[in-house]
Amino acid sequence: MAELDSLRIEVLGRSACIIQRKTRSYLARKSFVLVRQSAIQIQTACRGQLARQVYECMRREASSLMIQRDLRMYLARKAYKELHSSAVSIQTGMRGMAVRIELRFRRQTRAAIIIQEPQSATPVKKFGTESDSKFRRSLAERQHESVDALISCVTMNIGFNHGKPVAAFTIYKCLLHWKSFEAERTSVFDRLIQMIGSAIEVTRYT
Repeated sequence: MAELDSLRIEVLGRSACIIQRKTRSYLARKSFVLVRQSAIQIQTACRGQLARQVYECMRREASSLMIQRDLRMYLARKAYKELHSSAVSIQTGMRGMAVRIELRFRRQTRAAIIIQEPQSATPVKKFGTESDSKFRRSLAERQHESVDALISCVTMNIGFNHGKPVAAFTIYKCLLHWKSFEAERTSVFDRLIQMIGSAIEVTRYT
């Protein structure tokens, strides 16, 4: 009887050890599965957050590039419009001055013809009149040719020198040399003088 009890106790002890071992294995496996699932979820969340940050940086960079492109287009368009408006104003003023000089030349030619009409004048006076008429005519023709040259200088694309328009400086220096500002003062030329004069002053100080 005692042997049976001891055998039963031994069997129960072995069974208890097996049950404990299986229980520990199950709990360890369950804990490992939970830890692995948690790690996978954390990794997924981190990858998602990193991907969102990268996408946001790319989106901001693309928006910045678009803003810079639009700003450059706006500034270039504004500069072109200002340059075009200035060129049109200069061309209008030069054409107006050319018309006035042409009208003055015709009046001088007509006056010279009227002066030459009387036949009773002495040869000396007639020679002096013809000489004065030729001088005035040549002077008006030279002035007319100079105006044509200035107009072609405005209409042609001469370019820039150190960032400054060559045509505008040429026109300003020629007109200043001819003293034509006092005789041909209009609102257009006042604007032309102010614009080109300020450009030259900036060039002198820079």
